[in-house]
Amino acid sequence: MKAKAHFISIVFLVLVLYLYISGYRFTPRQAANAHYFLERDSQVISEVDVGWGYAYIYKVSDYYLTVMATKRGFLWRAPISSHTKDVNDKNDNIRTIGWMSYTNSEKEKATILVVENKDETVAYIEAGKETQRNKKNIGNGKLVTFVWDEALFSHDINPVALSKDNRELYRYGYPLGSTIHRDTDMKWYSIK
Repeated sequence: MKAKAHFISIVFLVLVLYLYISGYRFTPRQAANAHYFLERDSQVISEVDVGWGYAYIYKVSDYYLTVMATKRGFLWRAPISSHTKDVNDKNDNIRTIGWMSYTNSEKEKATILVVENKDETVAYIEAGKETQRNKKNIGNGKLVTFVWDEALFSHDINPVALSKDNRELYRYGYPLGSTIHRDTDMKWYSIK
């Protein structure tokens, strides 16, 4: 009887160790913090509730990392992330610091967009499908977050930054006239 209890204890410990190494945790924040691409000195600057999961935006040295935490049974895991590591926008006045379009294993979908503004002439960010545009206030030094319950691409939501008088100042996407689209070129461009 003692040997059977010992065997069950060992199996339980191996299972717990496997789940821990695989990134499973009790809370979504713990799961996101255990994500394998997350560096030790990262700081959470935004949390986005998508209904069936949470996205966390981390400031990591000189870039941003978006980590999605989803529930599996009674545990949470962060299976996916996106980053702005190679985007050449470090000195830009308006930046996308969080972006993810994701469909989980239960076919639940979410798209998030988090924008940081350092341009005092920008008053609003507008994004969304042509018939369902959302317009949100954004001040200098502030963040604005958009969430959709479907998987969308950036060209589906066509984000733009507007002045107080609704004049388009910036657009998010690839450079105009380019035929080669690299992820590193995906950023905010001034509209002149």
